[in-house]
Amino acid sequence: MSYRTKPLSPDILSELRFNVLAAENQLTHAQRLQFVVMARQTMPHQLLLPIIRSLASDSGTAGASFDGIEPYKLWCEDAPEGCRSAILADIQRSQFRTNKNVILLMEEGEHTELDSPLKEQLSDPKVRQDWAQSQRVAAVILRAASRNLAVPVKAWLIELTGKPGCAADVEADLLGYLFRIGDPTAGKLLSSELWDRKDDCGGQVLRSLHAVRYSDELLPVISKALNSPNPITVTQAALFLGEHGWPSCQDLPWQRLESLWTAWHDRASELQVAPMNFSAGTNPVQQAAQLEQAVASALAHAKNWKLSTAEIDRLRSGCLTDACREVADGHRILNL
Repeated sequence: MSYRTKPLSPDILSELRFNVLAAENQLTHAQRLQFVVMARQTMPHQLLLPIIRSLASDSGTAGASFDGIEPYKLWCEDAPEGCRSAILADIQRSQFRTNKNVILLMEEGEHTELDSPLKEQLSDPKVRQDWAQSQRVAAVILRAASRNLAVPVKAWLIELTGKPGCAADVEADLLGYLFRIGDPTAGKLLSSELWDRKDDCGGQVLRSLHAVRYSDELLPVISKALNSPNPITVTQAALFLGEHGWPSCQDLPWQRLESLWTAWHDRASELQVAPMNFSAGTNPVQQAAQLEQAVASALAHAKNWKLSTAEIDRLRSGCLTDACREVADGHRILNL
């Protein structure tokens, strides 16, 4: 049996809001947040905005806890312009100490008032050496930097990709910014990372782009990356296409999968016993087994297309491993 909440009259809603506001000082931050989350199910969100703004103000923006970030999340959902203005003001007031996850709640826009302070941050070697600060600055660039920052942003990105290690979150933010402003070199810079055979950084960048800024402009670059010499990157590229690709993208995963089947047909028994391990230290057998499952999962469980019964049979009959057949049968799904 289910119960439906009867809509409250405007008078009762107004009285409820008045009572909560009157008792607000007697409630803890967590109690007020809990009330707001529950009340949003039955009360008009606009009536709760004063409490949400108060919670956000009390939280500050430097903390990373749920209680600190959730008020901004609710605020940005219900009043994005006001929320964005508050976050932008805090970014400048705090000298870019605003929590990265709060920054990423903003809608995208070009804010030339940030040109000067962002240039100062970008020119400071200490910022680039500070992992947390570099992530915050990169998040601001992604969501709010104007196209006037393209040159120093590209210089920072090229510097990062030329160093050992992987700053995937920062790289993804900078690449996302370049795609946002339509920079003509954005695709080439992303492609360069995806075709690097050294490590798994390209795959990490794809996961970060999926999380913070997907756009259709990424698809041609990522489709071509299915032929990258880096099998870990190809694995993530396939999963990315399964998540975001259009039906017209299907042919390339099929081609990549059939190429793998041809190359490993006589060594299928080796793939059968290979353990799953999505790291740069895996051997070619592990990488091939993982790649088969990833491409099969992208095809069989794509968000924007559905394989026919004949195509599922084609997939299952081609699989070299039981794990791949489990994917084809719908018993196993790999996520980006």
